Amino acid sequence: MLPINFHDRLNEMMDVKLEELIKETQEAFSRDSADMAQRGMLH
Repeated sequence: MLPINFHDRLNEMMDVKLEELIKETQEAFSRDSADMAQRGMLH
């Protein structure tokens, strides 16, 4: 059995990673959407 503080620390790390991933995904999606919108306007 793992100590409680290790488990808490792991959860914290996972939460932070998840937040970073979501932020990066949203930023990439925004960039892609802007690119597609600009291409759509050009054609």
